[in-house]
Amino acid sequence: MLRSLWSYRIVISHLAWRRLRNRYRRTVFGLLWAMLNPLMLALVLATVYANILGRDFYTYALYLLCGLFPFNFVSEVSGHACGAFSQSRAFLRELVAPIAVYPTYFYLANALGFLFAFGALLLILLGAGALKPLGVLLALPGLVLLFFFGWGFALIQAVLGGVFRDYEYLSGVVLRMFFFATPILYRTETLDEHGRSWIYEYNPLYYLIHNIRSPLLTGELPEPRMLGIALLCGLATALLGTFLIKRIDRKIVHFL
Repeated sequence: MLRSLWSYRIVISHLAWRRLRNRYRRTVFGLLWAMLNPLMLALVLATVYANILGRDFYTYALYLLCGLFPFNFVSEVSGHACGAFSQSRAFLRELVAPIAVYPTYFYLANALGFLFAFGALLLILLGAGALKPLGVLLALPGLVLLFFFGWGFALIQAVLGGVFRDYEYLSGVVLRMFFFATPILYRTETLDEHGRSWIYEYNPLYYLIHNIRSPLLTGELPEPRMLGIALLCGLATALLGTFLIKRIDRKIVHFL
């Protein structure tokens, strides 16, 4: 499947760029919305929760920002990939290509948007005087693992969303549950104190976000265990996504 995707790389990149342009067409800020959405949400949440949790606003806002940006990427991939097949009916009937092309180009459009948003995040950290050049380099393995996980997740979401039309609405609810079950608003110590560490220990998003946020804030490489678990999560997701794509193949047309 990877070889077939590589042979359609020009088609995938063209469709991804077109989708990215169409998403922000006729907007004033355009691609800046990829940065503004998590930034505005972080400012609102930091204003509220910094007081509730008794945290310093400046420190808490940076902690929140570095967690929201990668989570927002997963959220965008989930929401858009669910409709990858239903929004590509015309291509599916006319273009003889592997069906993995469609969720892949939806995913690539989100990945390109996230790269722009991540660059903006680095500028914010630089402006706040909290940017650590070594931390940026050490966050790259975490970024690669996040992108790897995101691709497999896009395949899964596309198949489930194409076969079960109600799944698109259900996945939004599940993702909101994961948002509160992932240490984004709070630190892991908060759950440890109440004996609820299992809430984040069995949550793959915790490891994916930690491997990016930790080096950005501390300038240190995440623990090998954290990187290893994130890699296993990415492999499991990619294998499951590949299995579902192979299983459904061109039969997906009958569900649209």
